Amino acid sequence: MTVLAWDGKTLAADRLACAGHLKATVTKILRFEKELLGICGNLATGKELKKWYLNGAETDNFPAAALEDGDTELVVIKENGRVWVYAASSVPFEIEDEVCAFGAGGEAAWAAMLCGATSEQAVLVASQVNITCGNGMDILPLIEKEKKKKKKGTKGAVH
Repeated sequence: MTVLAWDGKTLAADRLACAGHLKATVTKILRFEKELLGICGNLATGKELKKWYLNGAETDNFPAAALEDGDTELVVIKENGRVWVYAASSVPFEIEDEVCAFGAGGEAAWAAMLCGATSEQAVLVASQVNITCGNGMDILPLIEKEKKKKKKGTKGAVH
């Protein structure tokens, strides 16, 4: 019940989470040092995978829930733009395509990007055609833009 889309520059994700008949707004992507991480599938299992990865991704400590689940993936966009996917294994596989998408809305998003859409546009398309995607969107560029600093002695001026 997710769509994650990567267009080679930006990772975008919908914000919908469902539990039974309830829906909630959640954040599924984050920046970790110079990498981007995204979760799709079972949110609780995804959070365990994220914690495992952030704590060093030691093979011996791979979450048991992720081994049993089979539908949850941790998507890691490396600093060089390469995409690694952890799915039911402590050993990732690498996506070699320039664009890719994951989750229930992944096919719609991937097709949209193959037709020239950005990752943001692809998530919008998937959210229009897949009822398990939506509730807004988060967007993270791989390269974090440098924040402008104020010079001392200036009022409100940005240089």
